Amino acid sequence: MKLKSLLVAVVLPFFVEAQDYNIALIPDSIKENAIAVTRFEERKIIVHSPSRAVIKHKYAITILNPAGDAYAQYENYYSNMRDLYDISGNLYDAEGRKLKSVRRKEIADVSDNDGISLMNDDRIKLHRFNYKQYPYTVEYEDQMELKGIISFTPWMPVGNQRYGVQESNYVVEIPADYGFRIKQFNFSQEPVKVEKDKKISYSWQLKNFKPIKYEPFQPAYQEVVPCVYVAPNRFSYGGIEGEMDNWLNFGKYQVALNKGRDRLPENIKQQVQQIARENPGKVETIKALYNYLQKNTRYVSVQLGIGGLQPFDATYVATKNYGDCKALSNYMIALLKEAGIEGYYTVIYAGEGKKFFMPDFPMRQSNHIIVSVPVEKDTMWLECTSQTQAAGYLGSFTDDRYALLIKEDGGHLVRTPTYKKDDNLQVRRIQAAITEEGKLTADVVTKYVGLQQDDLHMQINAYSKDKLLEKLKKKLDFPTYDIATVDYQEKKDVIPSIEEKYKLTVENFATVSGKRLFVAPNLLTKQPYKLEDKERKFEIDYDEAFVDYDTIQLAIPAGYTIEAMPKDAELASKFGTYKIQYKFENGMLVLHRRHESIPGRYPPSEYKELVSFFNEVYKADRSRIVFVKS
Repeated sequence: MKLKSLLVAVVLPFFVEAQDYNIALIPDSIKENAIAVTRFEERKIIVHSPSRAVIKHKYAITILNPAGDAYAQYENYYSNMRDLYDISGNLYDAEGRKLKSVRRKEIADVSDNDGISLMNDDRIKLHRFNYKQYPYTVEYEDQMELKGIISFTPWMPVGNQRYGVQESNYVVEIPADYGFRIKQFNFSQEPVKVEKDKKISYSWQLKNFKPIKYEPFQPAYQEVVPCVYVAPNRFSYGGIEGEMDNWLNFGKYQVALNKGRDRLPENIKQQVQQIARENPGKVETIKALYNYLQKNTRYVSVQLGIGGLQPFDATYVATKNYGDCKALSNYMIALLKEAGIEGYYTVIYAGEGKKFFMPDFPMRQSNHIIVSVPVEKDTMWLECTSQTQAAGYLGSFTDDRYALLIKEDGGHLVRTPTYKKDDNLQVRRIQAAITEEGKLTADVVTKYVGLQQDDLHMQINAYSKDKLLEKLKKKLDFPTYDIATVDYQEKKDVIPSIEEKYKLTVENFATVSGKRLFVAPNLLTKQPYKLEDKERKFEIDYDEAFVDYDTIQLAIPAGYTIEAMPKDAELASKFGTYKIQYKFENGMLVLHRRHESIPGRYPPSEYKELVSFFNEVYKADRSRIVFVKS
């Protein structure tokens, strides 16, 4: 996908001086819909060897209104592998007059306390002018030295939605014999390449980029804004050399990091052997060992030096009973090995949302480790940081994406399971009654399956009963109601499920007006929002896969008959299907609802159909029936 913007590749001196930050110099087309604008940026990476590089960075951002204040803070990380120095900064008013400069004592130096790491040698330099007269401009400059190279942060000059760019420059300078690869998105021109004095420089420039507007179900951010990825063929990190010209070679680096770290203490070996004897069969043994891991270890992140990539050995975990994703996965593999089962250390990028990955561009694209275990005609996947997850189930954290499986010969690109719509079910049964005063009482039983149980699984394993009840109440959309006798039953399987039961009482659920009773019979499962029919620029990355079934039996007070009832509705589109049916007989209203969502990737021209489908479902879900007393 290409964006129409002015993209020019040039060679510039580093750094350009005497910038004028008067707000009047920003074109109106860039200020429109923007909360912040990059006035000027220069980022230069100077690679000296496979293990050493210097990054020089200077930038100025104009903050147009309070919504853009987050971009005014200077923040950069350093550690024993990254030195950060020569930090300076200035503050300018709307006319571009300098108001203040950064003083060294004003730069905060804090630990990168991520809330989960037991030990972490990363630190952060922070500064903020705390200026509130809009618009204003902040300018910062720093240098960083990398004392080991495994990846370079990609150049993404467009900070976010509603963010404009006047000018941003990116330069990478490398030795002439330094193997180097480039992958760029949404740039119409190749970089300018200059060779001089046994060095090669590559330069990119982005100018006058208008802010993009968010579009529902838009693709990953890398697909909609200009960005550049660069990666070396050879690298050295933590004193260990590696290659990433292909995935097989890149995996060999992890093999070297993991070598000799799977030794277990003798007492753990004996326990593994006993577990294997008591649970004959490969799958049964895997499940039992995974359960042993969950009961005897907990997740604690440790990020020290090369520890960000190298797991602590199995003996460490066996002794301490904790570890991060690397250590716990390595330990799980050691347990399996002792039982005669082969498991694989699997490198992956974890997190919900759009799953961006470049399978044709080997480089570090990961933040997490899981374990894959071949079984007959399939693979079992193990999330070793969870003490509660079912063996073989990954969930939305790591499903449906590429991963690098590490074998003895190196790395092998694989994909994790994709949970289809029929795996992600919500089946709800409601037995309810309405009094003549409009009060509703209901017994609600809901079964959540697959991805639809993920959030609830985390909640019932982390929260108290009172907190769970509070969370449940926030999900309901009634003005006055009460919930009692809540109960949850989990079934742990490759596709896990949770059954939820509770009693619901809603005061003034039905509206009483004279002889009439107005009822919205679809009590709980509703399309939560509508879409606006606006012009669309980006493709539709519709990733929702589920099926909802609802059956509601609603007893109506004696003597009431139907005065007005909506027609049954049935909708069909490439994005899904929807059907709702009503039947009233012998004082009992029965509602059947089925909503199926089908994921896919579609051109912008299909957006009108998506809007129509969403909005028709939204409307049908809120239909009302009028009863009249005879």
